[in-house]
Amino acid sequence: MKRLRITGLAILVLVLAGCADPMPEEMPADFDFRLSYGVHGNKGMDTFRDVAVKDLVEDGSAEANVVLSEEEMETVYRQLAEINVIGDLDLVEKPRCQASPSTLSTWQIVANGETAEFAYGNDCGFEPRDVRKLRALELEIHDMVTSKEAYQALPEARGAYE
Repeated sequence: MKRLRITGLAILVLVLAGCADPMPEEMPADFDFRLSYGVHGNKGMDTFRDVAVKDLVEDGSAEANVVLSEEEMETVYRQLAEINVIGDLDLVEKPRCQASPSTLSTWQIVANGETAEFAYGNDCGFEPRDVRKLRALELEIHDMVTSKEAYQALPEARGAYE
């Protein structure tokens, strides 16, 4: 009987541990994210500080004060919730080949008092579904950021990655 209770308790703990609370349907007031992406992770958007980072390649990087609209934040939030970033993500943690130049994406997300942090890099031809969705969201965020006047006022990138 004691063994049955211990087994039952162990199963309950495993079930509860595997069920992270999903993100609420409505975007919570504390939602913010920090994303670094692109070659060496040199581009970025930080909604905690309302700062976008532009990769200037040979000239380093430049920052601009960029505020995403409420609608843009809700778009990002809905997609992150759909991907279930607070739960178990299917990510490639270590690339199986060397790609040049290397890409790196790192996320820090706060929503409803929960924090999620994760990263992924070069996929070398294989991307799990969650990584494909996150890369598509990166492009959408990039489009949001680059459409802002403050970002457009930054210097042009000089040079290129090989």
